[in-house]
Amino acid sequence: MGVIIFRIILNIIKNSYLRRNDFYALADLFLIIGIIFGLVLFNLPIFALDGLNLLQSGSLILGFIGFIVLGIIIYGYGFLFIKKHGRGFIMVSSHQKKMGILAIGLIVIIIIPLIISIPVAVNIESDTYTWNIERWNKKIAREVEWTRICAGLDMFEERTIENYTKSTITLDSQIIPLIRQYDQSVAIQKMSAQIASKYESIADSDIIYIGGNEYWVSPKTLRMSGITPGGVELHTALFDHVEGFLAMDTFTGDLLTTESEYLNVFNVSSNYPIFFGERESTIFAAQYYDITQEEDFFDFTEAGLGAYEADILLNTTWSAGIENLEHAYEGAPDGELEGLEQFFFTSNLGLFPYALNLTESSYLINRNIKTRVSEALLPGLWIDPDPYLIFNTNAGKVYYGVSICTNIVIGSYSKSPIYRFLGICLIDVLDGRMTFYKNPALKENIKDDLTYPFWKIYLEKYPWKNVPSWLKYQLRYPETLFENQLYWEYIYHVQEPTTFRRGDDFHERPDGGDLFYIETDLGDGIEYVGVDLAEYIGREARILSGLYVIRHGDNFGQAIFYHTRDLTSVNLIGPVTAREYYGTAATKEIELITNPRHGNTLIYPLAGSLYYFVPTYARVGGIQELKLVGLVDGFSGVDPGYGVSAIEAYNVLNITAEEEPSEGDVSFSYTYDSSIEYPNPANSRIQVEVDYNLPLIAKDVVVKVLIYSNLVTVSIPSGESLTRSAFTWGEGNIGYNYTLFKKDLWPGEGKILTAQFYASSVSASGLLVMFEYILIVDDVVIYTSEKNSILFTKSI
Repeated sequence: MGVIIFRIILNIIKNSYLRRNDFYALADLFLIIGIIFGLVLFNLPIFALDGLNLLQSGSLILGFIGFIVLGIIIYGYGFLFIKKHGRGFIMVSSHQKKMGILAIGLIVIIIIPLIISIPVAVNIESDTYTWNIERWNKKIAREVEWTRICAGLDMFEERTIENYTKSTITLDSQIIPLIRQYDQSVAIQKMSAQIASKYESIADSDIIYIGGNEYWVSPKTLRMSGITPGGVELHTALFDHVEGFLAMDTFTGDLLTTESEYLNVFNVSSNYPIFFGERESTIFAAQYYDITQEEDFFDFTEAGLGAYEADILLNTTWSAGIENLEHAYEGAPDGELEGLEQFFFTSNLGLFPYALNLTESSYLINRNIKTRVSEALLPGLWIDPDPYLIFNTNAGKVYYGVSICTNIVIGSYSKSPIYRFLGICLIDVLDGRMTFYKNPALKENIKDDLTYPFWKIYLEKYPWKNVPSWLKYQLRYPETLFENQLYWEYIYHVQEPTTFRRGDDFHERPDGGDLFYIETDLGDGIEYVGVDLAEYIGREARILSGLYVIRHGDNFGQAIFYHTRDLTSVNLIGPVTAREYYGTAATKEIELITNPRHGNTLIYPLAGSLYYFVPTYARVGGIQELKLVGLVDGFSGVDPGYGVSAIEAYNVLNITAEEEPSEGDVSFSYTYDSSIEYPNPANSRIQVEVDYNLPLIAKDVVVKVLIYSNLVTVSIPSGESLTRSAFTWGEGNIGYNYTLFKKDLWPGEGKILTAQFYASSVSASGLLVMFEYILIVDDVVIYTSEKNSILFTKSI
């Protein structure tokens, strides 16, 4: 279109000065104006239009048609004058007046829609009816709908904040040891102190949930500033890898130091070789190089190649140059070259002697795991910038996990691109092999996801596999993707016009907020989740609008917003206010700490409420130590508890437990088949009843069964879907916790139900399975059965 406009401009110049035909020049001018109107008109679909915009767009239609038609008419009129009067014609005053009248008439017609829109323009911001019809119905409601669909906001379920505080079935004594007392800054400082070689450093540290426990884990990486730049140093096996990773318990702060500890937790050696990795941790680099300014750090990182960013020529005579390395690369090359291609590629690596050998040479490329995955992606895909280590404890293997997401820009009424977590690519750190595993919560049909046709090509073009069980409980929802979705959820969760207009239910992140991965209880026992706090926009008082939680494991991809909008008599204070309460209460103790620093402020369900956990570290000579922690009630903030550990701080709170129901209040009995022949199910009959002599108050009764095996599933004859969550027992064994019954029962009411235990496979020697029942009344565990056994046999 630009070329056409340029040609028409040349015609105007030609007809104005060379051939001097004013009719042609004027016709060309009108054509250009019409084309400009058309360009704006045909780009309207990419904009979100309200009723006023749609009404005023009539001027564009009239302008586009009117100026084009007028230009064609004048062009024809000029053609007749050329034919009658000769080659050129200068427009006389009578013609000028006629052309002026035509132009003015056309302009009047064009502005008619603008004139008609004046009443709407006057009333659209002040009149409720006009705003609802012309702004909400025709624009904002569509924005909300489209944005929610594209950003995938249907994944968010809303619950009241009371649901969180009252659903917890785990005792405080079990939650306290799961609190993350040590944050990333301390973890990196403690782990980096274990680096002994001047050629080694540590990469980014991440929370890894494995075997039912959280660890800070940092893979080792190359410290490029310790390596003299050169072809041999950068592009041969001299510095092609590091060996090992470091791990620290998030509660105790204890480092894993012995080989047996690493084998017990990860089932791999502490010096596991890493031939494909990532750059140094930015936090570690800032500490190690005493970099205080952000721009100074970027100058450092961009000064040259980072770790694993250099291509490697294989099969040279150079051996690994880092002290105490035990492994050499044994995987397949990424590519092979010969002849002139080999000569030029090897010469560019600074290895000229090897370039003279024109026989076939082998190379490793894209050894940085981010680049390795990014280079394999089609347009519209991106990787989450926070990869993390994943351990196959069954096979004794280590992988880097890189999450792959969509970013497809739609425009128009959708403010958000299409965001979907497609899956994760595992890169084997030994040989760089990439395996693609699909997001287990992905909706792969247009019925459940209207955006499916836009990204289904990515499912067809990559060799996706289903997530195996060993990966399922380490899989993490991408942090950056979740934060991007929250950015739109903060606004577009509001789907009612009056609330949207007031803007009093819009959210934002608190100062210093982040997505924190913790262990907590949402009502199904301890599970690994990400928690992101939110405050109301525009409120001076720092109170929370709620908590956003992203679940993992069996509930992978489920997001819950625990909102506070129904609270009346109390508010849930934000983390900044919680730190202030804690700082005021423990002023004297904090003043005695050298260079105190408050760590990540986390929130946990304790004592039927939500408590902020605030750690305080001392900083002395680059060393950080946990000196004090505080627990602040999120609903009152008064009388925080503080001590040298979370346990001591909790004890200081002196929480008095409410009167608990006794076992006699609710009777519980069961029978079961102690043996059964596979594939028949083992049946267990359960009876629960509330004492009719109790006060007329309903009891919240929950019956759970814990199966100490991953080879047995539980169902009930009604076919009703049971809530299930995994737990770890023994040496990393996986079991399942099923909720068989959850209902309010009044005094005198009871329930009889049958649980059916199905074995998925049974060997010739049989399968012995342990199980136990748990009875919970009003959020209190009042009965736990002994561990019973069922023997599944198999006929030969």
